[in-house]
Amino acid sequence: MNTEKIKTQLKDDIRKLSDYRGFILAGAPKFNNLFGRDSLFVSWQLLKYDFEIARSTLKTLAHLQAGEIDLKRDAEPGKILHEMWDGGYKEIRHLGIDSVPFPYYGSVDSTPLFIIVAGKYFEVTKDLEFIRKIWPNLISAKNWILTYGDSNQDDFLDFDRKNPYGPFNQSWKDGGDSPQFGERPIASVEVQGYKYEALKYFNELSDALVENEKIESDYLEGFKKKFFEEFFWSKENFFYLAIDGEGKKYESVASNAGHLLFTELIGAETKKYVVQRLFRDDMLTPYGVRTHSTQNKDFKPESYQLGSVWPFDNWVIAEGLRASGFKKEYGFVKNALLKAYLELGHLPELYAVDKNSKIKEIIGANPLQAWSSAGLLNLLL
Repeated sequence: MNTEKIKTQLKDDIRKLSDYRGFILAGAPKFNNLFGRDSLFVSWQLLKYDFEIARSTLKTLAHLQAGEIDLKRDAEPGKILHEMWDGGYKEIRHLGIDSVPFPYYGSVDSTPLFIIVAGKYFEVTKDLEFIRKIWPNLISAKNWILTYGDSNQDDFLDFDRKNPYGPFNQSWKDGGDSPQFGERPIASVEVQGYKYEALKYFNELSDALVENEKIESDYLEGFKKKFFEEFFWSKENFFYLAIDGEGKKYESVASNAGHLLFTELIGAETKKYVVQRLFRDDMLTPYGVRTHSTQNKDFKPESYQLGSVWPFDNWVIAEGLRASGFKKEYGFVKNALLKAYLELGHLPELYAVDKNSKIKEIIGANPLQAWSSAGLLNLLL
């Protein structure tokens, strides 16, 4: 199959998930609704294809931004939603939840991603008029990151669900078999990179608007230093997966740290360590980087997030590899996703790769997932 035909099919996938309001639904048949995290990543992935999707997504999420504390919704002023179903209360069987009110805000990363995507949208379009319209929302998002988002005031962006029916984990690995952490709140490693990039973009947008609302450079440098001191795992030349509310550091080799590669939270030399660790045999497959190392005791290749391969996860890693100049490794991940697409005939939400490097579809995985299709399309454009 030639590349042009694949791109045509991927564009068709995106059209199938397009909402009349301009944003992209997360997937089908499950997740056929607006997700903050998913829709923002898809907007970023599709900036080269159609930047109007990012504009519509940002506009919708700004309109639905939380304005008050609501424990049932896990909402706090400035927070960007996790999930929205039209119609109010609804059972979310895919999360095993009895019921939560919508919009529901139980996501730690939607809010920094909102600022990041706004920054990337402006880089591509120079649409200062739109950025000015959502500037109050960007200020509120920034304020949430620095206040409610740092619930124990240790500088790290963290999560601690308020609604017991909400997802136990509120970073992107929020499935039922996702890594289990202890005492709340939880600071996940990749989220710290999102925080740093969000605050950096906030300052850039403030400069573009000639506004005085900015984050002090001393704060950003201090955060970068503290992150390395607390999260760097010297034994593995890698990063701890997370730090919990009691200060416990989780020694688990996982793909999360790969998301740091697109950020400036870590330097060039440290990025080399991350890439070298991700490209070892326990993490790398011919079809992409695993979510979880084969050396971890809880590794399961056909699990949701404990050893499966997620195309979205690999796209984020690839974007970091590209931005950081790792051309060979970037090419490998790009070709790995393309190989998976060709062998499976589509690029689902996730898939399994066993220890013999055989690819297999996972029962229950969404066959059509926006950030899988959009990620590969981005790599092929």
